[in-house]
Formats: sequence, C-alpha cells, structure tokens
Amino acid sequence: MIFKFRRLLLRFERISDVHYAFKTLAYTMINLRHYC
Repeated sequence: MIFKFRRLLLRFERISDVHYAFKTLAYTMINLRHYC
C-alpha cells in the first residue's frame, strides 16, 4: 500500500516538473515575442 502511494507521488512530482517546465517555456516565449 505504502509502496503504491510512493510510486503515485513520484509520478505526480514528475508531472509537476513537466508542468513547471512548460510554464517557464511559455513565459520565455511571451517575453521574446514582446522584445522582438
């Protein structure tokens, strides 16, 4: 039970990391478009 929960938590952390990366990428794109 605990093992399954840990695996789920790890997966959620990975998804959160991907979401953060996409947010940073979008922010950079908006900034570049603003300056060009």
